[in-house]
Amino acid sequence: MITATDPEGEPLTYSFKSVSAFFQPNPTTGEVTVRSPLDREGQEVHTLMLVVSDGYFTDVQKPVTVILKDANDNQPVFQGTPYNAKIPENAALGTTVLRVSAKDADDGTSGYVGYYMSGVTPSDGAGLFEIEERTGAITLMGGLSFTEKSTFYQLNVTAMDGGGILEGQHVIQSSSVFIFVNVEDVPDIDPLFVNLPSTATVEERTPAGISVFKVQARDPDTGISSPIKYSITSERIITQSLHCHE
Repeated sequence: MITATDPEGEPLTYSFKSVSAFFQPNPTTGEVTVRSPLDREGQEVHTLMLVVSDGYFTDVQKPVTVILKDANDNQPVFQGTPYNAKIPENAALGTTVLRVSAKDADDGTSGYVGYYMSGVTPSDGAGLFEIEERTGAITLMGGLSFTEKSTFYQLNVTAMDGGGILEGQHVIQSSSVFIFVNVEDVPDIDPLFVNLPSTATVEERTPAGISVFKVQARDPDTGISSPIKYSITSERIITQSLHCHE
């Protein structure tokens, strides 16, 4: 409410020198009301030129500054999405998988952002990952296995602000994002023979180069394309490499 007095007791009229998109004065009472939604993040300070007139003498002009108070009307917004990560199955505990980041346009505690793990799919991976509340760093807290556990995890992370007043009530704003983690296979399992004979016979005068038997092995690691190499080792014969590949 803006008030003015006239020495002669003439009625006064209130107006703005320029039309405001956000505020309007009552020409009779001087009460200033909001005419359209306000947003502190868009414009925090509004300077208005108030004009008071009695209809006879020179109008009186007075600048009025309106400073908007912050309201907790913004959710945290994740930056740099989508989030995808790859991690080898033999990664050490404590390895940083990924770091998420969210920004909140509000001030003070309303602009603070904390990070929380909301869920992991599949559910047996719930204890494998942990997120640091302040930094958003996701670390590995359990062992991975490309062959014995899942090769893919979907993490649901929630960013939550510190809470604040909105329309007279204390509210907490939040938003969520998915992080997709792929586990990479590494060659950590020895090849396995699938048809190694217990005994084999060969005549004593068999010419060199004649096949005696053929062995075959497989690599339990999935997605590893390195060829399997075979060799014979013995204390009584020279080690000989056989140029066989799978």
